[in-house]
Amino acid sequence: MKKLTLLIFTLLFVFPAFGQNRYIVGGGGGHFMIGATYVFAQDVIGYLQEPTVVGPDYEPTPLDIQAGGEGYTMIGRFSLGGGGFGFGGFTASSPNGKVKQRGGGGYLKLGYRFYEKNTSFAMVNAGVGGFGYSLKIKNTSTEHSIMFNQLEPILPDKEKTYRYGGTLFDLGVSFKSVVTRKQNLKKMSGFIAGMDAGCLMGVPSWDWKGDDEIQGPPEPGLMVTPYIRLTIGLGVFKLE
Repeated sequence: MKKLTLLIFTLLFVFPAFGQNRYIVGGGGGHFMIGATYVFAQDVIGYLQEPTVVGPDYEPTPLDIQAGGEGYTMIGRFSLGGGGFGFGGFTASSPNGKVKQRGGGGYLKLGYRFYEKNTSFAMVNAGVGGFGYSLKIKNTSTEHSIMFNQLEPILPDKEKTYRYGGTLFDLGVSFKSVVTRKQNLKKMSGFIAGMDAGCLMGVPSWDWKGDDEIQGPPEPGLMVTPYIRLTIGLGVFKLE
């Protein structure tokens, strides 16, 4: 881990400090991103911990993995683009059942480049789009039903999926560096490594849905998911 941290620091901060400074006036790029995110949805967790649902032994970790991709174009100091992401894969359980959460979304994003030095730049970003969130619940008990939906309980050895969605907002900051580059007086291109940090906020616009009519769970509340992630991709930029 120490060696990986040192390599990332060298690529992002030390290597770009050398060379002739020129300014980006156009172009664009795209990248893959992966990192850690915390998913805060306490109202949902509290309901799942009720004795008639999954039970008080259900204690999920808010830490999850987020992955996705983004693309953007540069117009002077501004950037315009979009992207998509997904998270999920961790399963938490209790004696009554197992719960797997999944989520994801897509957005358009506007950025402003507030720092630029040689082959590196930093941007502050704001985005808006849509998101979806789901819970897949499996009843692993042999005697008790799971009453997530009071109208249609989950019977022993059965599973059901419940979901909701809404409007997504993304606020963050990103730092990028062209680490393997071809450069002349008018153009710079190559692989781009970077880091993003920010927060996704999901505002529900529709209630829980499933295969049956649903009654019982609380109305979905604001979902807050701060993140930090690594990015790697390609870019071609016009220079001035």
